Amino acid sequence: MTLLIDNERNTMAQAKATRLLAALNDGAELTAKQIASRFNSGNPYELVRTLRNEGFNIALHTSVNSKRQARRKYFMQA
Repeated sequence: MTLLIDNERNTMAQAKATRLLAALNDGAELTAKQIASRFNSGNPYELVRTLRNEGFNIALHTSVNSKRQARRKYFMQA
């Protein structure tokens, strides 16, 4: 029974990672909060880490707006 639940979790995590990869390949720049809400991920950093470990070049860009608030967005590097 536990093995079946673990397999379902792995399949769902792989599906989320695949959808995130497709979005990043399409040129999307996403914050961790956007990843969490768009892909229903409890831990967006884990999705990014998984894709990085598979060899995808995902970078984190930090910018500061006029109110001096840092914005961090993930994107796919060429």
